[in-house]
Amino acid sequence: MTTVKLKKHQHVVPRSYLRGWADSDDHVAVLDRGSSVPHRFSVSNSAVRKRFYNFADANGAESDVVEDWLDEHIESPVGATLKALRAGASLDDVDRATVTNFMAAQMVRTPTMFAFMAHIDVHLGAMFTLMEAAKRGGFDLLTLSDADRDRYLSIARDAWAAQLDERDTRASKLRTMVRKLDEVATQVTSWHWSILTSPVPVLISGDSPVATLKPTGYHWTGLIPEGSSLWMPLSPTLLLAADPVKPLRQQTVLTNELASFVNSTLARQADRALFNAPDLYWPTGLTMPTQKPTLPEPTVTWGKSTGLPTFPATYPPVTSTAIEALLKELGGVDTVE
Repeated sequence: MTTVKLKKHQHVVPRSYLRGWADSDDHVAVLDRGSSVPHRFSVSNSAVRKRFYNFADANGAESDVVEDWLDEHIESPVGATLKALRAGASLDDVDRATVTNFMAAQMVRTPTMFAFMAHIDVHLGAMFTLMEAAKRGGFDLLTLSDADRDRYLSIARDAWAAQLDERDTRASKLRTMVRKLDEVATQVTSWHWSILTSPVPVLISGDSPVATLKPTGYHWTGLIPEGSSLWMPLSPTLLLAADPVKPLRQQTVLTNELASFVNSTLARQADRALFNAPDLYWPTGLTMPTQKPTLPEPTVTWGKSTGLPTFPATYPPVTSTAIEALLKELGGVDTVE
């Protein structure tokens, strides 16, 4: 009987991406949250999490099919593209789809985004648990005082937490991740893409490497805030930019102001680490908060709905056939009751 060896140590930031900051020994400088001194690590040992993309399949066995899928469809295709762009190629010289899919993946596959999904699940799960209990018990939540609703919601939160199965929640997060990957990649494909260049090294990166306007920790307005561009460093001197509308004037120069904004945004939204080239100075004034990024506590407004019922709900169809196949392996369904 053949035993399948699972991939246990998995990169949340691909090695081909980190090599934009690596020295000749394939090492990068890593600044961990809570530390003021960066350390030198090999690319192979940086941005690694244990079993991060693994889940329990329908038979209860651990599966690393998502890790394999990311390698085949996202990481391997973009390796040559990143190398070419860093060597001076333009976006017209490379396969644009690999760039689009890679940036979309680096927005949704991060530990920061998984923490946000867990935060949302806790609040929505408790709300749905309370509403289902009210429906079955035949009482109207709107007749309760604010204090009583808050008390019942606290009880519902404990009940929701008690019945959670990490195996189910892990697969659920992975399904959300790949659905959002498809959604974002489809959304930004028609955007205006460009490479901005600095004559001197000014950019770092992190384990959540795509920056947007209204950065994490200030206001949560969705994965891509309305009207925001996307920025992802490719090396200390190259910044990949995606704009929802074509700028009035073609920009090719990376300004110090934009580099500073991107660096500070990546520092705020990093889960654990920032990355730089070992022989480069870190940006002046860069600070990495001691606390990990979190979503603000939601404001709950109670009222009687006059629209259509929320459930059953149908997921929008996915564009990518590869993602559709992966969703089936993750136990995805089209309709939620």
